[in-house]
Amino acid sequence: MVLANIQQGEKESLRSYTNRFFAAAAEMEDVNPTVAIPNYRRGLISGDLSKSLQLVKPKSFPELMARASQFMLLEDTGNGAPDV
Repeated sequence: MVLANIQQGEKESLRSYTNRFFAAAAEMEDVNPTVAIPNYRRGLISGDLSKSLQLVKPKSFPELMARASQFMLLEDTGNGAPDV
């Protein structure tokens, strides 16, 4: 599967999209974070996480996951965006 083709569904949770994206990335060999991270952002529904990733671009998968995790927790609890 090509990471650029993975898109967040209109009503799909951030957690579900993130899990699908990283599961697909794990199946690929030699995934380059400098290519994969922008694909993750482009696949997101426009929102707070997408804006956050545009303003402060993560440089690694762990950094991306840490940021996404903050927003997933807020989505799970129904709160707004975290201070980034």
